[in-house]
Amino acid sequence: MKTYLLPAEGQWYKANLHSHTTVSDGAWTPEEAKARYKERGYSILAYTDHDIMIPHPELAGEDFLPLTGFELSVVDPDPALTVFSQKRNCHLCFLAPTMEDTKQVLWHRRLYHWGFKEEYVPLVKYDEESVDFVRDYTPSCINEAIAIGRRAGYFITYNHPAWSLESYPEYMAYEGFHAMEVVNYGSLYTGCLDENLHVLSDMIRGGKLPYAVAADDNHNRTEDSFGGFTMIKAPALTYPAVFAALTNGDFYASEGPLFDEVYYEDGRVYVKAREAVSVSYHPDIRRQPCIVRAEEGKTSLTASFEVREHESAFFLVARDAAGKFACTRAYSAKALREE
Repeated sequence: MKTYLLPAEGQWYKANLHSHTTVSDGAWTPEEAKARYKERGYSILAYTDHDIMIPHPELAGEDFLPLTGFELSVVDPDPALTVFSQKRNCHLCFLAPTMEDTKQVLWHRRLYHWGFKEEYVPLVKYDEESVDFVRDYTPSCINEAIAIGRRAGYFITYNHPAWSLESYPEYMAYEGFHAMEVVNYGSLYTGCLDENLHVLSDMIRGGKLPYAVAADDNHNRTEDSFGGFTMIKAPALTYPAVFAALTNGDFYASEGPLFDEVYYEDGRVYVKAREAVSVSYHPDIRRQPCIVRAEEGKTSLTASFEVREHESAFFLVARDAAGKFACTRAYSAKALREE
């Protein structure tokens, strides 16, 4: 039986799921961000200003969808670290499940207002009967924040571990986020090593199966924009359809290469890719990944890989001649064998 790992039906929409505007520390207004991303072929932009959720439904149109969200920052308070760049952080993006769901979770009435402009505070909606959420740089607090977001229906991504100075002990302790940034282009632009395929590999070997996104995390210098994107396949460019595609994992991350088709059949996974010169298969247990290369001079290829009995999970990577990559989510090999 053929099982499509990326949907066979629907339309592909190009998205940036992590962006900042003049609501926080970005240089472009929400309207300017929309215009610039549309010019570059994007249909979806998530507005994830620091620690504050300001919806922008007025920017929606037939060919553009604004997603409502915010980026939560939890900072290591270690007093021995007096410079912010020395402090570990955990950053998570929370995307609201509907355009009408405008009450922000994890809000605090007085604290954590450093990342955005105070003039926007009167626009914040939240549950006034809820307790202010106090942040602590511990796995238990961060996991509680994720759990609160999940209960409210949010889609949650774990962001830029290299910029955050987080390594295996930190990110493996976090539970419940939907996706992780395998590319954070804004961090790459500043010199951080935020191409994070090794983190995705760590996670699947540790029993996690995160989705993979690539994002700009742009603060609206042109140089930190348009370098990491997520291709989402949905039946229509509407908030319900796109949000369902996100929660279902019907997307992949990219810096350039494109996946046209990924499916599983009779113990093998099949891939069609373009703008790419190779495709590789990365299971949880195998030192040497399998790779198929395009014919010389070609930038499209088809490939298939055996999914072996002892493998629990895998992901796929396509690369172009410059080394830029596209990456699928992590898939459960065990679940595919049992279908």
